[in-house]
Amino acid sequence: MARRQRRCLFACDWRAIANIQRRIYSQRGRCWSSEFRALAVRDTDGDGQAEILVGLGRGSTTNAWLINSDGTIRNGWPRTTSTEDGYSWGVYSNNVAITQMNTDPNLEIIVPSDVHYIDAYFNNGTALPAGPGGWRAKSPLGAAPAWGHVAFMSDYALEIDSSNNCALSPARQPTRTNMADAPIIIADIDSDGKSELIVVGRSYEWCQGGGEVSRHNGIYIVNKDRTRWNVTINGVLADWREAPQPTNITGGKNKCCGGMYDALSMDFNVIQSANNAPITGDIDGDNVLEVLYSSYDGKVHCWWADKHERFNWPVTFGTPSAMRLASPPVLVDLDNDGFSEIIVATWGPNAGLPNREMGMIHILDYKGNRLANISLPDPGGNTNWNGILGSLTAADVDGNGLLDLIGVSSNTRVVCYEVQGSTGFRILWGTGRGSYARHGEAPSTVRAGVLRAGTSLGDSDWGAGTASGLAAPLCLLLATLLLML
Repeated sequence: MARRQRRCLFACDWRAIANIQRRIYSQRGRCWSSEFRALAVRDTDGDGQAEILVGLGRGSTTNAWLINSDGTIRNGWPRTTSTEDGYSWGVYSNNVAITQMNTDPNLEIIVPSDVHYIDAYFNNGTALPAGPGGWRAKSPLGAAPAWGHVAFMSDYALEIDSSNNCALSPARQPTRTNMADAPIIIADIDSDGKSELIVVGRSYEWCQGGGEVSRHNGIYIVNKDRTRWNVTINGVLADWREAPQPTNITGGKNKCCGGMYDALSMDFNVIQSANNAPITGDIDGDNVLEVLYSSYDGKVHCWWADKHERFNWPVTFGTPSAMRLASPPVLVDLDNDGFSEIIVATWGPNAGLPNREMGMIHILDYKGNRLANISLPDPGGNTNWNGILGSLTAADVDGNGLLDLIGVSSNTRVVCYEVQGSTGFRILWGTGRGSYARHGEAPSTVRAGVLRAGTSLGDSDWGAGTASGLAAPLCLLLATLLLML
């Protein structure tokens, strides 16, 4: 049974999966103790066989492998970034993505890592060039820059200049954004047939001297040619050339963004680390996608395309005196009324909260109002906290037409809750990274009350050997049920 479950989840022969880690670790006689923290599955060359992309959480320019379905490492990989390609370091979260970046039939590889750059590659491992953007950055050979040569900076003038010339941004303190823990997603926000890339990382000041000073989680929306997204939607400007900056930052001027704050704590000895993976969905029924993410500032943020947080967003779960962080959201229209609910789980500090308060599952409406708060079990004994750090998965586990929420808790195993009154539910974003293949491409919406492979939780292009219909989701759900026994 266990072997069949794994074959469904990985969509290729289990013996090939067993070989992958051995093959990677055995290169040149090395045996590494670092963790592989990134995983995505997709058919990159249209041959009907899925490739497997992994990223390694260690300090090295060798940080990504593309693996064939038989477990062999694809030609051109692992990717050891040279100065001709850009800059990279360790991959410390499920950062990687696989998507179409140009007009050729193959898919490309996106790898955010522990620098303020993001590398992009063709599936043969060569660097993807940035489009014309007036960049001053060049490769060492004098050619036009690759994706990985263009730094992520809050101030677009500095980004284009690709320099440390802080005098170019005299109005306020600019920030860079480190992408060590920065899962990237791909979505067509305004339905114009062109997808954008959305990423959230750790922004820090550097112009003041004395090294990095970590600040807020910085959010960026860029085009596939690496320029910033800047369009007009129904007469409203969506100008993301300047990254949102909080008003409490030195000399802050961007009044749209006063709800962004520094981290409550970045010490996992105090509270387990936040996961700022962004998601997208049309939560208000206007046919334009919003972008949501949970931040280390203790808030869940929701950005409209015009670069504003509306209504009661951001929603605060934690404060410096009562620390709580939230998991990446999932989006479900529970009653199919055209307005999505937002569902997150929370956790508190390692030392616990007063009165043994545990983490919760929270259901919010599209305006950020709280609809329900469900406490997670108390593990008892000397364990003072419980929470769900990863994304929840939304699905109908038992086929009764009602939505179930499944999560892996820190101290009470797997939990599953049924949402009463959710008949006719509609999943917009139902699991971590948008699908079981984890490749970062935004899912399409499933029809009301139905879970289908190839839409919001499955993935139609895993390649040959993929379980069809409901089989892949059911494998995961069956594994969940077995763990709960």
